[in-house]
Amino acid sequence: MSVILPLFIAGAVLLAAEALIPGAIAGIIGAILLIIGSVYAFHHYGSGGGWLAVGGAATLVATSLFFEFYLLPRTRWGKRFFLNKAIDTTSHVAPSRGDALIGQSGVAESPLMPTGVIVIAGRSYEAFSRDGAIGKGETVQVVGVDTFRLIVSKHSSHA
Repeated sequence: MSVILPLFIAGAVLLAAEALIPGAIAGIIGAILLIIGSVYAFHHYGSGGGWLAVGGAATLVATSLFFEFYLLPRTRWGKRFFLNKAIDTTSHVAPSRGDALIGQSGVAESPLMPTGVIVIAGRSYEAFSRDGAIGKGETVQVVGVDTFRLIVSKHSSHA
């Protein structure tokens, strides 16, 4: 019994630490310690002691999961660790919206080397320069659309 208790305590501490330490390594090591403690209990105390240890390990895991995913996100301190907002925007131009922009002029909000950001009618879009580098503030014209961005070229006054 003297080895099982320290293994279970260390396993429980590592499972609890998993809520604060990213990467799942603490949780995996904690689970391994609980398994080793259970195997030790089966080996030294027979079936009865082994199943008692497995029950204790399962209770520790369930308690840790309850704490990590139910209680912690509801605390003021825990709310800083969990994402509670959904992102409802897209990272690319919808093809129908992009096709409507072909022929329109915009301004390079960032340098396009050859990819950057342009502004058309107050909205920012990711753009790819067909003409290579375009400096910030230069006027561009939308000449096409691909899946994720507008295709632009330098705007010429005699085009």
